Order: sequence, then C-alpha cells, then structure tokens
Amino acid sequence: GNKFKIVDEKGVIYEFNEEETTLNTSECEIPQPPRSFDYSSSFYIKKIETPYGDEIYFNYEPIIYNYDQGFSEQRYIRESDFASDGVTGCSTPVPSNKCLSKVSVLGQRLLNITSSTNKKITFEYDLTQERIDLPGTNRLSKIRVFYGNEEVRFFTLDHDFFTSFGYSSNLSVQENAQYNRLKLLSVKEKNNPAYVFSYFEDVDLPGRLSFAHDHWVYYNGKTTNSTLIPSIPGLSFSGADRSPNTEMTKGWVLKNIQYPTGGSPQFDFEGHMYRFSGIEQQPVKVDDFLELKVENGETPKFKTGTIVVPPEAEKITITYSAVNYNGGRSQVTVSGPNGFNQILANSDPNQ
Repeated sequence: GNKFKIVDEKGVIYEFNEEETTLNTSECEIPQPPRSFDYSSSFYIKKIETPYGDEIYFNYEPIIYNYDQGFSEQRYIRESDFASDGVTGCSTPVPSNKCLSKVSVLGQRLLNITSSTNKKITFEYDLTQERIDLPGTNRLSKIRVFYGNEEVRFFTLDHDFFTSFGYSSNLSVQENAQYNRLKLLSVKEKNNPAYVFSYFEDVDLPGRLSFAHDHWVYYNGKTTNSTLIPSIPGLSFSGADRSPNTEMTKGWVLKNIQYPTGGSPQFDFEGHMYRFSGIEQQPVKVDDFLELKVENGETPKFKTGTIVVPPEAEKITITYSAVNYNGGRSQVTVSGPNGFNQILANSDPNQ
C-alpha cells in the first residue's frame, strides 16, 4: 500500500501513513483530446518512534483545493527551414499551441503534534476566510504549545497579501488567485515583542501566469513577452526575452527581519551565475547559393549575388566548390560590410 517506514542509523523509526493525491488536467488554446492523470504527490509523516519507546504522533485533517499551475507550449518548425537540398517539409506549418495545467489536490492539513511524554503542539487556521491566493485553504494564524494541560507557549501569525499589477475586482476566484500572494507580516509570542518581516516592494510582480520570466523563472520585467519559448538563432520566430534582471528578481523577496531583541539582519540577493564552455550559439544555416556553369571552350563568365546572413550570426563559414576550365583556375570573391573583401581560389587545377 501507500505506507512505508524509514529507520535511520540511530534506530529511530519514521512512519509515513498519510497520502496526498494530485490530479492534473490541461486546457489548450487548440482543443486536444482530454488529458488528465493523478498520482501520489506527497506522503506525510504519521509517527516517530525512538529506540527508547518514546513516540511522537502527527494528526491531520483532509483538505481539497485547486489552482492553475502554469502554461506549457509547443511550437513547430517546418523541415524546409533546415533542409539544405531544397526539399520542402510540411506544406503548411503545424499551428503552435499553449496549454494551461490545472491542478486539484486532495491533501492533508496538520492539526496537532502529540507525544507519549504528554506534550502537544496545536495549529489553528483562520477559518473566517479562505486564502485569496489559494482558494480552499486557510492561513495558519496560531500555534500553541502544551505540557500536559498547561499552555506554555503561544504564537500568533499576522498576514497580508501582495497584490500584482493588473489586478481587477471583476476577476473570477481563480483569476483573483493569480494576482495575490500570501505575505507574512509578523510572528508574535505571547507577552513578547514580535518578529517583523519586511520585503523588497519597490518592484511589483505580475500575475503568476505571466510570461515575464528569466531562464530561472524569476520576474525580469519583460511584460511584452507572449510566450516562454526564447528566440532561437536562425529561425524566423520572435520568442521571449528570458534575460535576467537582478533588480526585478528581488520583487517581494524577504529584505529584513526585526527581532524582538532589537537585532535586524538585512538580506541582499544577486542573480544566478553559470559556467559555460563550448559554442554559445547553434550554427545558423543559410541555404542560399549561387551557381555558375562554364562549358568547355566558352569564354570565362562572371556572376554576382547577395546572400543575407542573419544579424545574430557571430561566425560565417562559406563552403564552395569549383571545377577549373582549360587548366586555368576558378575564383570566388566575397565582399561584405565595413570594407570586407576576401578572395577564395582553387589553386589545384584538379579541383
């Protein structure tokens, strides 16, 4: 069944008896055959047992919620875009398609943790309203710690919501969820000052399903993106700008924690860095060609033509072949921008 145990090197036994099930479905711009699949997405711990016989129990209640996860996209390129022999690929390009993944979760919400030593921790949720950003769930509002029947610690959690630009009060519940994100303001223990959290709020984020993402799916400010597929060198496809923007990635990220004791650590962030070796861009293939034929005994001929090279090309490789006439030699002259002029010649009369 969907239950299992893990025993660590010290002999502590961890039992996982509670299961979370997720159902994924898709809605596509171009209708597709119905696609859905469900799977066990999480297993929750139910009990911890020490070699000395002490036990800790985790108790849950079922919870059901739904959300829109994100887009997937397919884009097709005709074979003729790559063919060097002029062979035509698909007569009509296959249309691109975007699909929205929708998720339904039958999960578990932690209610309390108890122990065989008569200790208990309870978790209380704000049942007066559902979370705007995740309908069907409630924010955690209180944590209580008991020793026997005596409450020894009590914490309250205060929240608000980040609201994205583009939000409208006329949105549906699911659309509204895309434009709000839960924000933890403070955690306060009874009779003590609170831990207060502040965030980088100079940058507002768009809705969760925005295409304004860098390669690591952080916001990059490119709100004109209409796809997540980046531009591909050599293809006539206007793709997304997935370049990172460090300042934009900080939007709504934790900036500062004010401790009850007066301390206040500051957090700063930088963009991801990566190491790269090899060819950064794939070769850009240009299938244009010029052809000149000279029969035996004919007067030498000349022919000029223009081959357009895409602006993103960083290196140009020209391949040519020529058959010499009457023991002479053939010659190709290549001219380009900024006064570029190069003579390519076959000096071998057998070529």
